[in-house]
Amino acid sequence: MPILTLALKDLRLLVRDRMNCFFTFIFPVLFAILFGLIFSGGGGGEKGGVPLAVVNEDGGAAAKEFIADLGKDSALEVTEVASRAEGEGLVRKGSASACVVVPQGYSASGLFAGKATKLEVLVDPARGAESGLLQGKLTQIAFQGMGRMFTDRSRMLDALKDSRVRVASTPGFTPTQRGAFDSMFNAADQLQQQLSEDDSPAKGEEGGQSGGGFAWSPVDIRVQELTPKEVTGKPKSAFQISFAQGVVWGLVGCVAAFVSSLAAERQQGTLGRLLGSPLAPWQVLAGKALACFLSCVLVQVILLGSVMVIARVIEHKAFIVSNWPMLVVAILAAAAAFTGIMMAFASLTRTEASGGGLARAVMLVLAMIGGGTIPLFLLPRWMQTVSGVSPFRWAVLALEGGIWRGMTAREMLLPLGVLIGLAVAGFVAGAVGVRRVRVA
Repeated sequence: MPILTLALKDLRLLVRDRMNCFFTFIFPVLFAILFGLIFSGGGGGEKGGVPLAVVNEDGGAAAKEFIADLGKDSALEVTEVASRAEGEGLVRKGSASACVVVPQGYSASGLFAGKATKLEVLVDPARGAESGLLQGKLTQIAFQGMGRMFTDRSRMLDALKDSRVRVASTPGFTPTQRGAFDSMFNAADQLQQQLSEDDSPAKGEEGGQSGGGFAWSPVDIRVQELTPKEVTGKPKSAFQISFAQGVVWGLVGCVAAFVSSLAAERQQGTLGRLLGSPLAPWQVLAGKALACFLSCVLVQVILLGSVMVIARVIEHKAFIVSNWPMLVVAILAAAAAFTGIMMAFASLTRTEASGGGLARAVMLVLAMIGGGTIPLFLLPRWMQTVSGVSPFRWAVLALEGGIWRGMTAREMLLPLGVLIGLAVAGFVAGAVGVRRVRVA
């Protein structure tokens, strides 16, 4: 039967191309397993938490207890730092989603002080989902601390005594307000006497409710988005955040296109004829790399110009670049890194189909583990660690460092160094691949 014969012929061709066969039959299985590990929290570790820097400017017992409660929460990854500047630096570098500042006076505030407990939060505007989760967690943990005070009798009595003194010595309260405070303090005293006679949780709850009659908020969270130091106070466009992600996906397209092109030239013998010409092998390799590099730079420049115009037209805000020289270096480093990745992929494939499959499949996985499709804080801890191998993570950090993070040259050394390292490694792999073609 001619139809069956043709079908078997095409299947044999597919099986003979091992790379294409792998991405047709094996890679979907591996991809499904990888997704399963992500959403199940598997891989030998727990799900990751929101990375959080905490500064204790108060130093009191209540502040230390609050920070200890933060550290016990599985949804948070807490790092205590010595100063506000150090915490802000971690946020700007992307090492933390936010910096929580426990200000002076925290331990002296609260229910019986007549003022809400205050917290300051410096957040990374590129990680809004984590910021929303964090605010809810801070409120929850503040309530836990307040509830603990009601069950600790000695602490409750000390708080009442201290609060009576502060209310009596603080000017500005009207007689009605002072009377309200006295009523609340007396009710709390009665609650403690009842607890001494009968340790009843229900009565403790009633005491807590009686204090809730006042218009009082347990915690006042002041959230401030970080902006570049050079442009503080100026309007900041949302496109400053989305630009880097758009650039990365544009670079993925460049990589896939040039990998397929090189694989096609290799399959058709064009690459072999070029290597047999008077040109040196390194010249052939450099020419291919230069074309990809220029395309990667052009993609970023076009996207940058587009979002600057769109931000002005749609949002009526300026697309502010905090450090143009740093951004130019980041653009060049990202283009070099993805060019190196292209050369490495091209050295591994022999056909156009397998080349395109390899580039798109691996790029998709790297994007996934690098935070390009799923926020990093939702990934298991082991995968957050593995994400360091993804060029997505470092390219986005370098571009944001030049646009809005306000990173110093020293802080940019790590992401730029990783990108340059990828470029060098990829060019070496490409040179090895060219040598194989020439020998064949």
